[in-house]
Amino acid sequence: MSSNLTSIDQLLRPNDRGPATELLFRRAPLFDFFASNGRIVTNLGGEPHAWNLKTVSAAATESWVEGQARGLSGTPAYVKAQLSPFNQRGYASVTGHVQDQIRLQGTYEDAEARAVDDAMIDTIKAFNDDLLGSTVDKGMASIIDAVDLYAGINPATVTSWASLETAVSGALSLSVLDTAHRTLSDSPRGAMPTVILTGLLQKEKYEALYDSNIRRVPIQEQGLRYDLRATSGTSYKGIPWMGIIGITASELYMLDMTSDVFEGRMQRNPTVKILPETTDGITYEVSVRGFLKVGNRRQQGKLTGLST
Repeated sequence: MSSNLTSIDQLLRPNDRGPATELLFRRAPLFDFFASNGRIVTNLGGEPHAWNLKTVSAAATESWVEGQARGLSGTPAYVKAQLSPFNQRGYASVTGHVQDQIRLQGTYEDAEARAVDDAMIDTIKAFNDDLLGSTVDKGMASIIDAVDLYAGINPATVTSWASLETAVSGALSLSVLDTAHRTLSDSPRGAMPTVILTGLLQKEKYEALYDSNIRRVPIQEQGLRYDLRATSGTSYKGIPWMGIIGITASELYMLDMTSDVFEGRMQRNPTVKILPETTDGITYEVSVRGFLKVGNRRQQGKLTGLST
């Protein structure tokens, strides 16, 4: 009797024993930018978070001559800014049958730990998307603004609470950048911009200007092959220019991050908790609470309506 093996598909072993390859884009670029620059901190104290703003000085000066009566000093004026944290959470559920498989080494990786990691990634990504958005008191697009309320204060009433906002309605140009930079730096704002944030497209458009404001390092110094795009970072007047995935393509932010306070305040750092069991499985909750605090809104600026 002969045996003819024509197919052994059912007997073949999988030749990839590693974890599943991640095909989803779930990074949190703005959150990561703040974190890498020491701008994600734990908030101390209760909520809402409040701080005081001086809008009128108490000092009074005058020119005087001998024998002139003294004038009276001015009266200071203050307003209170208040912010409440916003919240994001995600869940990971693992059935009892899956737990059995993991316990008996029936999976290539710890699927339960992977599920919790996924929930953590998704939750931070959702928090990042809030920071990128335009919801009042949440998103940078609303916080760096000339007309939106922020921290309970209306810039129509307290005019020194308005950010510099320029509607360009056209292509990015050096003259537009120069005007924004000069207006932020000059009186009465007195800012010292430390970073420019845009999406990738406006960063690319700026680089395409090939102006001397962009320092291009000879490729020999970098040990690279010939490449017209070889750079040693992009900057404008020495201010680093960062491309942040997710920023609206038609917007640019010129920020003074040394001005008073500019940071993400965490009322609850990413936290994992196991929920009470209601089925044969187990459910994890991942949650985060926080807000973006811009202590001096006046010293921040943005351009809108840039050509895409």
